Amino acid sequence: MTIRHQRTWHHAGLLALTLSLAACGGGSSDGDGSSGGAGGANLVGLWQADANALLAANTANVGTPGVDCSGLMQLRFEAGDSFNVGGEVVCTAGAMSGNGTLVTTGNYRTSGDQLTLSNATTSGGITLGGSTLPISFVGNGSATYRISGNTLTLTFSGGSAGTITQQWTRG
Repeated sequence: MTIRHQRTWHHAGLLALTLSLAACGGGSSDGDGSSGGAGGANLVGLWQADANALLAANTANVGTPGVDCSGLMQLRFEAGDSFNVGGEVVCTAGAMSGNGTLVTTGNYRTSGDQLTLSNATTSGGITLGGSTLPISFVGNGSATYRISGNTLTLTFSGGSAGTITQQWTRG
């Protein structure tokens, strides 16, 4: 395989990663949920997940993007209505690798087992060969959530990647 083909394959893999992570926003909802601090008080705090486990969950329905990522992602729900998610990751595809910092901030509210994310703003991305590919980890949308012990399960439905189920552990 020529270097040109390797670069094309690698950029295609990172593009697939970008699209799969962006799909986690799920369907939108404008319901009358309570604020995050009221109905979602059990969500408040720090949750963690392995970046590669999240990548596998996010791409389970669309096929493997040919990229492996390592790093710890952290999701924090603040009392009130704000959330942030981010981490530093290293992603590899074959012999090529890139690293980056991913950060998303926004607001949340809950109603029953529904979690609605809004005003999401994402910065950061994966840098490879001097080029940074933006990656959106989560966006505006809704999910169902369930907490069992120290495990938070988020299920996003209705996005282009189908149903996505992520698991986070209380930090």
